Amino acid sequence: MNRKERRKAIFTVLSSKLADKQLLVVDDIKLSEIKAKKMAEIMNSLKVDNTALLTIPAKNEIVEKSASNLPKVKTILVDYLNVKDLLKYNTVVLLKDSLEKLDNLVK
Repeated sequence: MNRKERRKAIFTVLSSKLADKQLLVVDDIKLSEIKAKKMAEIMNSLKVDNTALLTIPAKNEIVEKSASNLPKVKTILVDYLNVKDLLKYNTVVLLKDSLEKLDNLVK
């Protein structure tokens, strides 16, 4: 799959998720320490009941490790976003910075 097809597929799936209200945009997720309980509270406050794909703009060890202990949540860098993961997880949580970085991929 070439780059243009990949981009189009990703944006098609994201558009579908947005239409189905399965796409959430969050300003930022700040955690002071690695705690799965805190990440679970954040996901519950976002009303994420099923599986969730959390896209982050850059490496964040605290967020990644906190989410790694949650069986229904996967973190991924926005640079590595793919159609398979977008379709596998019910809800997509985009950080605001991830959205801006994703927007730059089109240009």
